[in-house]
Amino acid sequence: MARERLALVILCLAPLAGVGPAYAAARSADAGGMATLSGQAFLTARGGEEVTCAGREVTALPDGLADSARSTLCDSQGHFVFTGLAPRDWTIRASIRWDVRAKQSIRHLGGDVVQHVALRAGDNSVVLNDRDLTPQSLETPRMAASAP
Repeated sequence: MARERLALVILCLAPLAGVGPAYAAARSADAGGMATLSGQAFLTARGGEEVTCAGREVTALPDGLADSARSTLCDSQGHFVFTGLAPRDWTIRASIRWDVRAKQSIRHLGGDVVQHVALRAGDNSVVLNDRDLTPQSLETPRMAASAP
């Protein structure tokens, strides 16, 4: 009986000490996992053309583990891949920006696209686009540099 109580106390206190199954499962995002996430991120400009996240960073943040973010870069087509992710809930964020010249100014357009995904073991895919645009989309005019 005393052994059973001791075992129960150890199991209950283990997550607080940073050991045990609950802690190990929560930290598995750092140690790698069994899920791969591939995707593409783009926005549709006013003229109808798609602008991708080419050359920009995409971040994967495991829900509840802010210190365990992972990042990668989009290729020239706006595709990205994360490997070794833990099968759990993740928040994926990509930044898409472009400039438009207008007479005496340059307008910076674009924004961040964010999507929450529940990864399962194996291959997963996601598309981030206009539906996932955050309310803080970017549209700031700036005066163009004048030529000498």
